[in-house]
Amino acid sequence: MTAVNKNRFAWAGIMVAGLCFGLSAMYLSAWFVVPFFANVFGAHLILRRIVCPNCRASLKFEGKRLVDRLGVPSAWRRKNCAACGWDLAKEP
Repeated sequence: MTAVNKNRFAWAGIMVAGLCFGLSAMYLSAWFVVPFFANVFGAHLILRRIVCPNCRASLKFEGKRLVDRLGVPSAWRRKNCAACGWDLAKEP
């Protein structure tokens, strides 16, 4: 599986889990907010583990613009590594 696909599946899983925790908090109990916030803060740790196969740099891009630093999903707009320019859509 390519690095871009790993990144996309990770983002999709994080968002689905966050939605499930949020809906559970609204309808079942307020204690479901705790796993929701664990999901929000744990997403950073999950996404840091997805790296470029060429230079081993993390795909979680933290750029100079505010939108990049806020953690907006970049899985759908970047196909090359920010550090080395490797095409992340191809197998290593």
